[in-house]
Amino acid sequence: MNALMRIPAAVCMAAMFLFATPAAAQSEDPLIGELVQSLADAIAAIEPDQAEINALTEKAAVFDAEAADLEAQAAAKREEAKAVRSQIADIINSSEDRRAEAVRLWEQLGTYLMVTPAPQPDPTPDPTPAPEGWLPATALEFAGNATSGPDWSKLCQVSNWAENKLANGKWVYGYVKADGDSLVFTLDGNGSSQIQCLGLDSLSGRFGVVVNFDNLTRGGIVGAPLWLYSGWNEGNADGIRYELDFEFTGTLGLELNYHDGIHPGRLIHEIPGDFSGRDLKLEIEYDAAAGYADFYVDGALVYHLTKAEVESWGMRWIDKPMRSYYDVWATNNPGWTGGAYDPSQTTTMTIKSVLADIVAYDP
Repeated sequence: MNALMRIPAAVCMAAMFLFATPAAAQSEDPLIGELVQSLADAIAAIEPDQAEINALTEKAAVFDAEAADLEAQAAAKREEAKAVRSQIADIINSSEDRRAEAVRLWEQLGTYLMVTPAPQPDPTPDPTPAPEGWLPATALEFAGNATSGPDWSKLCQVSNWAENKLANGKWVYGYVKADGDSLVFTLDGNGSSQIQCLGLDSLSGRFGVVVNFDNLTRGGIVGAPLWLYSGWNEGNADGIRYELDFEFTGTLGLELNYHDGIHPGRLIHEIPGDFSGRDLKLEIEYDAAAGYADFYVDGALVYHLTKAEVESWGMRWIDKPMRSYYDVWATNNPGWTGGAYDPSQTTTMTIKSVLADIVAYDP
């Protein structure tokens, strides 16, 4: 029982006592009568107050229930917010992983872009002078003709025979011609073109060309403006034929390859892109005894090949002298060059300058 309920009970007991007192006794003192009347009025006023208290108590209970419900809803919302924050954390972590992958791919792309900038064909390119210490392409002295065949006493020879690997069937002597200081190699449906230099046999040295292809946007074309080969050697009965190659493979870009003749050839590096209409300086510097071969494009080292790396592939390292070859030809392998060869098209490869800084092989 609360305080307000206890007060009316006490007052009522007192009132009953006073009201039970004879009226004569009350009338003896008018003040008592006034007090008794005031008390009676106060008692009458207490009852409405109690009713209001009861109503407010019930209302407070309703508010308490509603507050409890709101607290339960708030707790549920807090759990939902926690789950959302967990999703945000997962997204952030996933985003970091994707960002790291994007950085890796960007850096990988940068290795290509730094090696060889994206081709920018110039409809009227300025002629590229021969680098210092280099010679005009016509220094690759060659002789012979379409009827008499090669003159093996000369430094270099133009190939003039059939070969099965060629989609157009043969090398044609007349498809290599001098144009000023340059040599122009032609490829069409009737034949391919090649020069091989017998007088440049060596186990070490630096070979180079400045070359320009008119169109490298067609499948079936292999442009090999500089590659070194030991397969000519009489002592190759063991099948060992070493190669260090620069090869433009149709629409797919530039490849660097290594061969030993007794294992499948090895693609060691590739630079994608369209190199049509550009003067490119390509160089191979190698030393068989020292165990390395370096490939340069426009003066930048793009691959350092070592004897240890070659042997780790299970292949043999160079131990025979090699000589330089220069050619453009049609292949029967469309998958290698981004499409099949179209014999109705003509392609030209122009070698403008050459380098052959070698230690001549002396058996």
